[in-house]
Amino acid sequence: MFSPFQRTSAIRQGILFPGGLYARQLNLYCGLYARQLNLYCGLYARQLNLYCGLYARQLNLYCGLYARQLNLYGGLYAIQLNLYDGLYGRQMHLYDGLYGRQLNLYGGQNTSTAIIR
Repeated sequence: MFSPFQRTSAIRQGILFPGGLYARQLNLYCGLYARQLNLYCGLYARQLNLYCGLYARQLNLYCGLYARQLNLYGGLYAIQLNLYDGLYGRQMHLYDGLYGRQLNLYGGQNTSTAIIR
């Protein structure tokens, strides 16, 4: 059916033995798998870099906003604290003044009544 030269050539090409076809298919599948793996790994690495970059940007944005809010809340707290301290100081001065006047009033009445008696 085949000449010795054709038989040797057919064996080398894997035509006569299914093992040769399997080896070729295996090489083909392994080659395709390796290409797909490289493609998927490359895409995954690109996505990972993209996600990490976006995460870093979001983190910087959130940290910046948090710092701004913290400064804002700190400033508002300081303003409120100064406002409350100022009001408390004014009330204290007012109460001390009224108490001093009352004390002087009561002391004056007591003194005057003591002198009259």
